[in-house]
Amino acid sequence: MTEVDGKGLAKQARSTLERRVGHAMTDTEWERARTTLIEFVIILRDWEQKEGAREAVQGLPRAA
Repeated sequence: MTEVDGKGLAKQARSTLERRVGHAMTDTEWERARTTLIEFVIILRDWEQKEGAREAVQGLPRAA
């Protein structure tokens, strides 16, 4: 997988979502979807950090 900068990643995400919904998204639709995706990533990151802390306390290795 190649590295993608933030703008390139956003462009790929928008393109993928547009293919899923079957039409070009308006800027308003894209901003709403983008906000939802960012919120989801924050939830996943927080969950991963909490799980990592819990495993460290229990002495368990982290899952890959």
